[in-house]
Amino acid sequence: MSTRDDQLTLPIKGKLVPNYILSLIIAILILIAPAFGLQHNTIVYPTEELTRTFIPNNVVNLLVGLPILLGSMWLA
Repeated sequence: MSTRDDQLTLPIKGKLVPNYILSLIIAILILIAPAFGLQHNTIVYPTEELTRTFIPNNVVNLLVGLPILLGSMWLA
């Protein structure tokens, strides 16, 4: 069973530009918020418990979440 390229269609109807813009805004926020939390952790997290809880979360957001979002945008 062979298919031609002109018969293939995307499952999403309409333009992807608004989705790309919104995803880029979210990516920028994902970059800024954890970076600020890592750089100024005494301001953002006033107690030692909060620091120990959320610093690893910030690192995971930067090292895992952001590349997944950008990679999925690139593949779309």
